[in-house]
Amino acid sequence: MPDRARSRHRTASLLRRIRHSLVARLLAVCVLIAAVSIAATAWIAAASTSGSIEQQYNEDLVAAASVYDEVLGYAATHNSWKDVQPTLDALARRTKRTVTLTSPAGETIDGTGRNPPAGTKPTAVVNPLAVSALPGTSAPVSGIDPRAVGPFKLAAADAERIGQAAKAVTACMTKFGYEVTTRLNATGRTELSPDLLANRQPAPAGPRPAVLSPGVAVARCLAVPGLGPTAAEKRNTGQFAILVNRCLSGRASGVGGDLTDPVRALAEISALGPVEKTCAESAWRQMVAPHVAPPAFLFVSGAAVFAPQRGLSPTAQFRIALAGLAILLAAVVLCALAATRILRPIRALTTAARQVGRGDRSARISTRDGGQIGELALAFNRMSSELDVAEDRRRRMVSDIAHELRTPLGNLRAWLEAAQDGVVQLDE
Repeated sequence: MPDRARSRHRTASLLRRIRHSLVARLLAVCVLIAAVSIAATAWIAAASTSGSIEQQYNEDLVAAASVYDEVLGYAATHNSWKDVQPTLDALARRTKRTVTLTSPAGETIDGTGRNPPAGTKPTAVVNPLAVSALPGTSAPVSGIDPRAVGPFKLAAADAERIGQAAKAVTACMTKFGYEVTTRLNATGRTELSPDLLANRQPAPAGPRPAVLSPGVAVARCLAVPGLGPTAAEKRNTGQFAILVNRCLSGRASGVGGDLTDPVRALAEISALGPVEKTCAESAWRQMVAPHVAPPAFLFVSGAAVFAPQRGLSPTAQFRIALAGLAILLAAVVLCALAATRILRPIRALTTAARQVGRGDRSARISTRDGGQIGELALAFNRMSSELDVAEDRRRRMVSDIAHELRTPLGNLRAWLEAAQDGVVQLDE
């Protein structure tokens, strides 16, 4: 046999012995169970940790967005941070976070916890005239908070009077068969929808035909006094138009008209083009800046002063325990299957040994296993065969001995019976 063929034969024989080896099987089962357990445990730990981190991140993001929006709203409607502490305390209680405001220079304005460590990056910059978006949120297109209306905010008496007039117009239009709704804009003015002041056609309310034509109904209902612009609105919107037109001088057409909703006017002017947008936002910031709080840094930290939860959540712990129990059951099932397969020839060997013990020398074990158990089965079969041969030899030997002893014993018996009957005389 060539050396290469002999080497392949030895390798195949070694692999066959290893494959049928009982030690190799037990080792393979143990390694498989250990690998599955480790992989499952690692996956569960990673999934639980990732889920907990993602959940905590989402909670922190929602809390930070909520705090930022409310603090930004405070800055848009107040000209200083003097009375912000009650707002921060309420936010801290509601979100279970520490909330701190500092100036751009790092001086603490107000807060619910210790000052943030030096070098800590703020959660957001609070500036209603240059709104920055947090992750997962969006900033206004103009970069200006719509709540920052400054001098355009109506006085309480004017807002009440305009609201009553809008209700009267709504009731009048409903009487004539037209549906009109109201809304409160950022300045506190009650607006009509559709915009009757712009002579837009209102939509019919249901199949009932209108009593009057839309134009006549609008003309009659708008006769209610008190719905037009106030003196302050005229003055402020005029100033806004002057600033915008001054910025646009020599570059684009001027801005005019009745600007009863300056927030909408800002959006409409900004939509005309990049130059108009820049001028409108610049004019708006110039008029609103004295009425909003100065820029500040907002720090929203975790629940450092509210007994934070340590470790995994009870839900994650329950999932890990449940998965561990499932892995344990799977390991038991695998071990039981492996043990059953391994012990099957051993049980057959035990049964055959008992049969041999009861005198049945024909008991044999049939197995295709080529490992240690197969060798044990072959040794048992060889032993049973040798016992059977030895028993057969013993029987033949006893038969031969009995045959050889039968003749002399018969002669002795005949002589003894003859002597007993007196036929022969016994000598000494």
